Amino acid sequence: MLQFQEIKMTFKKGQLNISFGWIFAIIVGAFIIFLVIYGITKFSGIQQTQQSAETSRSIEVLLNPLETGFETAQKVTISTPSETKIYLQCSDSGKFGNQKIMTRQKILGKYSDEENSVNVTIISRYIFSESPIEGKNFFAFSKPYEFPSEEDYEFPFKIADLIYLTSSDENYCFKGSIPDEIEDEVSELNQENLFLEDCPSGSINVCFGSGSNCDVEVNYNQGEIEKDSGVVFFEGDALMYAGIFSDADEYECQLSRLMKRAEQLMIIYQEKNTLDKAQGCSGGIESDLIIFGNLVRNFGNSEDIFVIGDYAERLNKLNSNQGTCRLW
Repeated sequence: MLQFQEIKMTFKKGQLNISFGWIFAIIVGAFIIFLVIYGITKFSGIQQTQQSAETSRSIEVLLNPLETGFETAQKVTISTPSETKIYLQCSDSGKFGNQKIMTRQKILGKYSDEENSVNVTIISRYIFSESPIEGKNFFAFSKPYEFPSEEDYEFPFKIADLIYLTSSDENYCFKGSIPDEIEDEVSELNQENLFLEDCPSGSINVCFGSGSNCDVEVNYNQGEIEKDSGVVFFEGDALMYAGIFSDADEYECQLSRLMKRAEQLMIIYQEKNTLDKAQGCSGGIESDLIIFGNLVRNFGNSEDIFVIGDYAERLNKLNSNQGTCRLW
């Protein structure tokens, strides 16, 4: 009869004997433990990926109420199940460009891996924020980027609603020579992390005019904002808030996207002008529509906004004189 010979391993220090059966059991046990750990890790990764996608998509959905079409600022509060980092990435390539939202959430005291995060791409939103922002609760408010009145220029027609996203963990202290309309708006907005006085320690200081310990310097009359990430330029209050709450590169990219949208709107108005002429309207604004369309098409950076702004004001006045043939 064939017999298996017992295999013995002998060590000089201490005579340790281990049978083949024990070696096999140890190897199998170690492999099973490896499979269990690997399975838990993969399952955890899948959970993190799913949670990231759901959170990113939820943030987009929760921002829906901000696109109201009203001229007054609107606000919402966003809460996440756990501490979250929100990353925003802007691209101005293509007809409208896009913006990606990615989240990483803290699980067992550690943020989920970036490779387990999912980007949600949005085309019709313009969210201005530092990136990343971190916390469990976030505040967002919006303003329309449009022409509100002859005296307070922004744009001759509505381009889009601009959304400003901040973490509840970051407080903003507005100080210095704040214009009355900005002071009134911040006060009426009543957002918990925006302060006009009695600012908490460690606040981000937003200085209008001269000031001390300024993190953001706003030259309101010159349409200029300076911060660590760079200098940007603005026309109108909607872009001013955008420059305050976002870093310079994201601001420039988003403004480029807004000009692309303005270009597409100009194409629509040019077509409408052609139809109106066919129905008996004298026109008289056609060449200015083309010039304005070329200006926004050739937008380079935020410093160009002043030239575009001057011509937008001219275009709006010409349109106002069209009577029943007005385009907007």
